[in-house]
Amino acid sequence: MKNLTFSLLFGLAAFGCTEDKGIDSGAEGFNVEGGDSDADADADADADADADSAPDGPFEPVAIGFEFSGIWDEESQQLLDYVYPGEGMESGEDTPLRAMVVVTAATAEYFSAESDEAKEGEYCEWYAYFAGEVVAGEMTDPVAYDMNAQEFDWDSGAGGSGTIVDEWAAWEGGLVMAQNTADERCLDWEDGDPLNLFHGMHFGLGFGPLSSYMTTEFEDTDWWDTDTDPYSYFTMYQAMNHPNEESGNGYDFVGYDFSMGLYVDVDKDVCEDVVDPETDEVLETICGLVQLDPNEDGTGYVFRTGDFREDVGTRHAFMMGSAWWYEDFPNLDLNLMKEGFEFDGADE
Repeated sequence: MKNLTFSLLFGLAAFGCTEDKGIDSGAEGFNVEGGDSDADADADADADADADSAPDGPFEPVAIGFEFSGIWDEESQQLLDYVYPGEGMESGEDTPLRAMVVVTAATAEYFSAESDEAKEGEYCEWYAYFAGEVVAGEMTDPVAYDMNAQEFDWDSGAGGSGTIVDEWAAWEGGLVMAQNTADERCLDWEDGDPLNLFHGMHFGLGFGPLSSYMTTEFEDTDWWDTDTDPYSYFTMYQAMNHPNEESGNGYDFVGYDFSMGLYVDVDKDVCEDVVDPETDEVLETICGLVQLDPNEDGTGYVFRTGDFREDVGTRHAFMMGSAWWYEDFPNLDLNLMKEGFEFDGADE
């Protein structure tokens, strides 16, 4: 189903994030909420109100969406972890974060909701690592591959339009659910279990220029700058198993333009250690500070967008995804989602 919140009217108004603070965007850009004063108190009050009004009955999702955030290092063809700036963190400190995928299962009511409050209880989400395979409990990096990428048929809501895409880069692997990240609402899913259905699902991710559909949608807004915006916004092509009786595997694995992305500058020379909280041992060091700038009125920050036409071959940027399409369950066979991904011995 089309996620109207992320579409024509609001542009990127509800871009997902993995940071402590949200991304608040008006029609002309992203703002990172700053400060921990009255805004935090208001947010707490809103959260309490939402909890009181959230549905208590069964959770019946009808579609699923995916949003990736992480650094793309073109030269090594890797997806990397990143450092998020203190201006956008509750701690006020630069913080190393994992490249991950936010997975959201949503009900039919979610897509007609006109406010965040109305969406409460109509979705559940969890975080997932994008891995190449899992062998004896160990995850490897996703594997670069030549994706069969196509533009989605946005009119029919299923399958491809026939337009083939030449992506910049793509990776194949699977999504491994991060422990203890699933919303409690997921427990109300009577006919499904995210752990059984999607923990270890086959997944592909590709980057490329804005698809024709997304370009048209943006050009119809009054804030789109045709001189600069087309080179900071791009498309994330997402592949998952779709049933196909003509395939020898019983499914195809085509990447569609389900998600939009923002191409953000990073400072690759800024690094932060990942420290074991119990022993203070440095486990690893993560480099690549996401760049922010103060917004015009000084109340927050905006992402410093880059230009993907520059440094082709050695591009290094923070890629932040926003789902425009949640794939409908009738288009999927949920029992096939894990086929094609080597998944052995993960700690569940």
